[in-house]
Amino acid sequence: MLRPFWMMRRICETMDKEGGYITENLFIPKYIWFQKKTLIPEIEKKVEYCESIQKEFKKVGIIYRKNCLSKERTEIQNLVEILHGYRQSIYNDFPSINDDTKKPESTWNKISKGIELIAHKITKGAFVTSTREYAKCLKDLFVETYFIEELCKEETDQDLACICHFLNNVVVALALSDIKFLTKEYLKVMKKESLLKSMMKVKGAM
Repeated sequence: MLRPFWMMRRICETMDKEGGYITENLFIPKYIWFQKKTLIPEIEKKVEYCESIQKEFKKVGIIYRKNCLSKERTEIQNLVEILHGYRQSIYNDFPSINDDTKKPESTWNKISKGIELIAHKITKGAFVTSTREYAKCLKDLFVETYFIEELCKEETDQDLACICHFLNNVVVALALSDIKFLTKEYLKVMKKESLLKSMMKVKGAM
């Protein structure tokens, strides 16, 4: 049940300092998130989803931290119902996310070698405001969910399991799908630049 919180912290690490590891072997440089001229598809809609879901978690989180959850935990039950609606809506808007959650982790390992080979060549590019905003929205959303992790450590029930499932198969999956997209786009750019440099060297030698 705690896996999504571990993954969210891993994803946050890719946005800070020099980057972070998504898996044991797959390092994601920070600048993958802030590539010049590369925009995440339908980013405005994703930002809107993140902000809306964050507000729902924040409402319940405030009540939890004040130790004011009802004995029946109706607040948690209501959150489950709300998240169910978001899950259906997000899957309808981004069906590939649902497909990605069914793929084995080896899918990531296929692109990890390419990233590792060119990671040392990555230089800081110009920030794209909308992408930076999306990254911030993701981080803010992650932070607001961490009280669920605290609850899970105290006890587990079906409602908490449903929330963790949502975080893993919707929120984390959404972020990972965009990391995959940005990684592939960066590799394309690097290959083009490498090819161009090779052509210039050949031309200079003639």
